[in-house]
Amino acid sequence: MQEKANLSRNYLLTIGIPTYCRADLLDLCLASVLPQVQELADRVECVVSDNASTDHTAEVLEKYQSQFACLKTFRNDSNIGIIGNITKTASELATGQYVLLIGDDDVLTSGAVSRILYEIQSEAKPDLIALNVGYLPRGLRPKPHESLGGVTVHCEKKLRSSTTRRGISLSEAFEGPPADFTASYSVVIKRSNWLQVFPGACSETPFSSVKTTYPSGFVIAETIHSGMVTVLGEPSVIIYEMPGNEFSWARYRGVTSTRYATELLDKFECGGVSAKRLLPYKHYQLEHRNEELGELLWDKTTAGGWKDAMVFAWHLKQFPIRLAKCFVLSLLHKQAPWWLSWIPRLALRAKKRL
Repeated sequence: MQEKANLSRNYLLTIGIPTYCRADLLDLCLASVLPQVQELADRVECVVSDNASTDHTAEVLEKYQSQFACLKTFRNDSNIGIIGNITKTASELATGQYVLLIGDDDVLTSGAVSRILYEIQSEAKPDLIALNVGYLPRGLRPKPHESLGGVTVHCEKKLRSSTTRRGISLSEAFEGPPADFTASYSVVIKRSNWLQVFPGACSETPFSSVKTTYPSGFVIAETIHSGMVTVLGEPSVIIYEMPGNEFSWARYRGVTSTRYATELLDKFECGGVSAKRLLPYKHYQLEHRNEELGELLWDKTTAGGWKDAMVFAWHLKQFPIRLAKCFVLSLLHKQAPWWLSWIPRLALRAKKRL
């Protein structure tokens, strides 16, 4: 598939969409993105990197290319993996000064692109723009024709608070769980920062390290230390939630949510983020990850294992009581040995009596 746009133009923003075999979801995503980009095509581009899809992704892209000259499409000769495709999109295919990577199942809200571009062109010249994200049940996902130019919806569940803040430090942008920087669709990063960490497509094994699990978060932790951050309160992206076991990377959920998410917090701290700001995130890891920890310890069909669980524990060893509780509750996992599951059940029963 040939790219059909002028690469010599100096774009301010690239909206990059790595995709693989989710043509119908991509259809909806592009419907929300492309009309917005087309209005700003002198400063914004949309790049889609097809990771050698075998479904009708090509037909969807051809349909939109005939309508929107701002769309650039690329197809990999073979599947280079999810992280390879993400990093290739940001480092090799994007040409804008800033890059927003969204998933092929994500949907932009109405006016999101113009709001982001306004911040890029402001006097503040932020090093990072943190976007708010709204979450809705997947049953509310609209049809492509209903989302042309972005959706307008109300979301009770959001990633961040509704307050817009400009000129703050990265440390101040950590406002408490779940407002972190693990999701690439929630951050707009300078392409020069991507290039510092990923000069090209990453060829390392996906989900084998922090770098290959949370590439955008890793870039932020490595490169944005004393820079200025803008946080946008109005949601720019809508996620229509699916059960975790339906994702292509579901088997990695245990290790990514426990070990690598915690290692990323330590990397942020090494980069200058206040330990006080990160404390609620570490507590969250200990109080809400017992199910994922149970997968690591007891489910042999998932990635990771006891070694990863021990690394998770080592990073949080300063909280021995919370850590012990997390491990005890992991015994409630359905595949935990039956002769050990009585421990957390007894503890929960005693707690109810108190």
